[in-house]
Amino acid sequence: MDLLENPFHILAASPRDNRRRIMELADERSLLLDSSKCMESRSELTNPRKRLSAEVAWLPGIGPQLAGEVLLLLESSPTDLLAVDKLSSIVRANLLAAGLARLTDYNADDVAKWILEIAWAFENINPEELSMIINKERVVSGFPEVTDLSAIEAEIQERRRYYRKVIKSALNNLSAKELVEAVTSAVKSATDNGENHGPILIADLVDSYEVEAQGFFEKEESNIKAMVERLRAAVDAEQPDSVLAPMANQLIQVAKNWDNVAQPIQISTKSRGLNHNASRRIAELVRNLAIHMFNEHGKLDFSRQLTNMLQEVFAEVGEVAERTAEDADALENIAEQQARKQHKKRAASSTRVSTGKNRDPDSRQLPSKDNASGSKSVKPVSGGLFSGITKLLLAIPWQLYLVGGVIGYFYYQNTMKDRVIDSFNGKMDYYLTRGADLNSIPRLAPGVLPVDLKTRAVDRMYFQLKDGYKPKSADDVSSVVAFKCSDEVVGSYSDGASGYQKSCDIYVIEVSNHTWSYVGNFTGTGPPNSKKGSGSRTGSHPVNDYLRKAGVM
Repeated sequence: MDLLENPFHILAASPRDNRRRIMELADERSLLLDSSKCMESRSELTNPRKRLSAEVAWLPGIGPQLAGEVLLLLESSPTDLLAVDKLSSIVRANLLAAGLARLTDYNADDVAKWILEIAWAFENINPEELSMIINKERVVSGFPEVTDLSAIEAEIQERRRYYRKVIKSALNNLSAKELVEAVTSAVKSATDNGENHGPILIADLVDSYEVEAQGFFEKEESNIKAMVERLRAAVDAEQPDSVLAPMANQLIQVAKNWDNVAQPIQISTKSRGLNHNASRRIAELVRNLAIHMFNEHGKLDFSRQLTNMLQEVFAEVGEVAERTAEDADALENIAEQQARKQHKKRAASSTRVSTGKNRDPDSRQLPSKDNASGSKSVKPVSGGLFSGITKLLLAIPWQLYLVGGVIGYFYYQNTMKDRVIDSFNGKMDYYLTRGADLNSIPRLAPGVLPVDLKTRAVDRMYFQLKDGYKPKSADDVSSVVAFKCSDEVVGSYSDGASGYQKSCDIYVIEVSNHTWSYVGNFTGTGPPNSKKGSGSRTGSHPVNDYLRKAGVM
């Protein structure tokens, strides 16, 4: 029910008017307006049950003078309603919904702002407080008080449906591009980019948006699958890079376009602690292609290009973001290793020219049909990301290790990472110097270092931190997230192996003044219900959970 279609507005009545006054107003207004509409409004306002709908959809608690002023503003300059303050949540929500419905010139940013204001106003409506306001006015007007709170709550839900309808109507007046921008902007702001739960109206908006966009997602997912298959076939057919490059670029562009539409859904599901399944499917398609191009054909540049795109596009999908961060880190190190090797080869080649030597004593060849006599062929390792590269395995001084999982993902350990860890460990005594203890918990700022207090060493979860929070050097550390953990056996598997649950005491240490703040004791999730392979299993790491929630990881 719109404010200007409310029976109170039609009859120019106040919730404090008694039955007799309402009947008088109905007679007076019927001389100016449609008499049937006036009689219908009179019936609604004099019937205690029907009256409640009009009361909740009106301006409860507002005196006649102020009501007249805001209604005049609504009709003459609805954009100015955003600046009206000191109103109850229900009054503000009703006014803004009516104002949004009357805006004539607006863009995506404008609509996003109005959506947020309406959503937060509705979020703050308290049924008990609203019941008290309505009953105070009923006492004055002589109508029986509302004793059933569920009746108030039902009317609030009717308001919720009305607000959704107004928001959807405003969005539909935008172009498709602006609509996506408006929804994305509203969801980002309402959820702090997916870090916090947003108001229920924002969740409603995203659910409706996802239903409306389902046809687009299904069509584009099919297109992406076809493009992945064509690119895989082309690389298997050993097409030149000049053929592969435009195909890869087209795939990347289509994936970015798909993500642009999926962005508000990804952010919303992240705020609810979930993953967007369609995004996971798309990411897996492209990720598997990157694996194939590198493992089977050594296409490092293309694999890095696809992986970097996944990092950028699916940053809001936690599971995908974690995997692609590891993938990108691994590929970067591989590229650096190859660059150093090429540099050494060029230097060695220059030396051979000057000395007259033609044979590189350190060169090695993979066994092939041409040199296979008396030797065994090397089989590629299978299972993890970017593993089993026959053409490069003997030529590059690095090793690949696999971490098990349902899908399997790459975990790359090398001396470079060890040196990074050692650079921080050298200042560990300074980091862990204990000064005063604080009761408050400081907000984590860039320069966060995770440290295991048992080993007094930097934990390797450091490499999973977001770039903006990860200290680049030992001098960049601003705060330490220190923890001391223990594992508790909470079950066992059919093969006798134990299932562990981890709990940790977590501290935040401000390095500049050496103050320690105890965050609390946190427990991770339980171990998986089932497993493949031997060995024990442990649930999630509480510190990982804490850092993700803090937006650091």
